[in-house]
Amino acid sequence: MSLATVNKLYQELTTAAQTMAKESAPVSMITAFNTDLAHAQHRYPQHPILSTMTQAQAQIPILDLLTRTGRLQTVLEEEENKELAQKNRIRHQARRDQFRSG
Repeated sequence: MSLATVNKLYQELTTAAQTMAKESAPVSMITAFNTDLAHAQHRYPQHPILSTMTQAQAQIPILDLLTRTGRLQTVLEEEENKELAQKNRIRHQARRDQFRSG
């Protein structure tokens, strides 16, 4: 699971929704969403949005799956941005500490 796989699924759903808006999502897309959601929930178990999201069931309308995937995408983007900011803070602090000691 990564933001890249969720982004890809979102793009595929967006394309499919243009012609299949009233149909159920393909099983492969439902499976991909459920896998990504499970991994995200495992990685961020305390996240308030992820903890309320449920697995998509068979016969879910493609637009509903698109909405869920968009929500997952937003959460993962926020979490990746937080992690990147934290890594940058640590890196900058290490540089400051090195400058002060050296």
